[in-house]
Amino acid sequence: MWSKRDTILMVGVIWAVLLMWLFAVDFGRSPFPPASPISQIIFNAYTIVVISAGVVASIFIGAMIYFVVKFKERGHGEG
Repeated sequence: MWSKRDTILMVGVIWAVLLMWLFAVDFGRSPFPPASPISQIIFNAYTIVVISAGVVASIFIGAMIYFVVKFKERGHGEG
């Protein structure tokens, strides 16, 4: 049965994974300033793609981590 506690824990795991992702990619910031207007447009697209990928990946990875921990085998002979 799915409870409110399960929902809160799963959302917490997803947020933690998302924050780790964003920290790893430096929150989508450029390591150098854009040199031209075209490079600024490319960098803006890069930022959108990195953050979008982080959201999708964090939902998937967070759910996988949560379900692996929640439904791990408890031992032989139990339900």
